[in-house]
Amino acid sequence: MKIRIFAAVLAMLLLLPLSACGEEEGEPQDTKGSETVSDTASDTESSAAEEGEEEPEGPSATALEDFEYITDSQGGITLTAVKDKEIVFCKIPAGVTAIGSATFLDCTQLEKIEIPTDVRSIGLGAFNGCDKLIETEGSVSYVGAWAIDCTEEVTKATLRNGTVGIADSVFAGCEKMTEVTIPGSVKYIGTYAFSRCKALAAVTLPEGISSIGEYTFFECASLKSVAIPVGVVSIKDYALGNCKALKSITLPASVTSIGEGAFYNCTALISVSYGGDSASWKKIELGTGNGALTGAYGND
Repeated sequence: MKIRIFAAVLAMLLLLPLSACGEEEGEPQDTKGSETVSDTASDTESSAAEEGEEEPEGPSATALEDFEYITDSQGGITLTAVKDKEIVFCKIPAGVTAIGSATFLDCTQLEKIEIPTDVRSIGLGAFNGCDKLIETEGSVSYVGAWAIDCTEEVTKATLRNGTVGIADSVFAGCEKMTEVTIPGSVKYIGTYAFSRCKALAAVTLPEGISSIGEYTFFECASLKSVAIPVGVVSIKDYALGNCKALKSITLPASVTSIGEGAFYNCTALISVSYGGDSASWKKIELGTGNGALTGAYGND
């Protein structure tokens, strides 16, 4: 019995090195092959992901020649239309300062757009019909860091942090809106942005904006006071026109021009708090139709 057991154990010992040797010879080949396939697949997926982040597959618009545009006297470029409505990706070219109304109208396949910081205004309906591109949070619609639209029935609106600009007419005609929160990240506010917001009683504007656009608060019938932040250089035509409830306005010394009718028909205005001295006040380039402002100045 012992001899049989000894023989069986001896046979196992003799076979074990052969088996181990076979595994050692085979393992490097199997492992190497496995690593090669895995690494290659990983690299491919990584590259695909990076390419996807940069630009979706399909037609794109990235050069100025891909657009119709106009150039102003200061060299600023305004896009007026994209030539190919089937684009899926767009990178606004360097030098562009404005995206005009309906520029991307009905670009139904557009999935991604890159808007540089040079862009200071976006026109009404610039992205109408771009359903794959537009994001909506609460009542406000966005394209990238720009607010581009809002539901007219909104009563309160809060722009998300990181918003850079408010496009033209975003809140225009939101007659029930009583309150809006604008984060400090906002640098640009478009024309007619809050016009005819008849229930809006007060608004806090962030520092960092350089101008109040044309008709921005036109006919905001309940607006009682506005503090124009330091750094604003100009208040454009009819920016606060026909705000009949406006009683007080705070103007920083940085203001150098006030456009035509900026305070037109602001019949309740009695208080103007100006950050500069009387000599600086006289240097402000003042358009016609601002009798309510000049009449109220010096009443404090």
